[in-house]
Amino acid sequence: MKSSSSIQTRHDHDDPETADRTYIEPLTVECVSAIIRRERPDALLPTVGGQTALNLAIALDDSGVLEECGVEMIGAKREAIKIAEDRLLFKQAMDEAGMQMPRGGFAKSWAEAEVIVQRPPIPRSFARRLLWAAPEPAPHSIRKNLKRSCATAWLLRDS
Repeated sequence: MKSSSSIQTRHDHDDPETADRTYIEPLTVECVSAIIRRERPDALLPTVGGQTALNLAIALDDSGVLEECGVEMIGAKREAIKIAEDRLLFKQAMDEAGMQMPRGGFAKSWAEAEVIVQRPPIPRSFARRLLWAAPEPAPHSIRKNLKRSCATAWLLRDS
């Protein structure tokens, strides 16, 4: 979230092709909040800009600047982003919708992970925050990567 990027603002609502201003600033809550307070946009589109934009939109909402300035999140609402970003909430949402998910489970220790990988077929992918595919679908590979991880919980699943 500290990388520089451009933020465009537009005041001429008749011409959606051009921006009145382009900012090249660090993508931090402080910098973007200052721009929002100065420009007073109607909306924020968090779905353009990848993971950084999604994380920043949630952080801006948490800070209260969006509500303070009357800025609406469009394209994806806060709750949808939170569900999509939290693997457990996502799985619960898919279960409630009757959608099939790959077999797997959540582990907070090697002992829990070992129980998951012993059920055939062995999960072949390992995820902390982002999906990381194990080079081979074997308990040895998963154990090695769990030991390297600084995360406190993992998702193991078929890929």
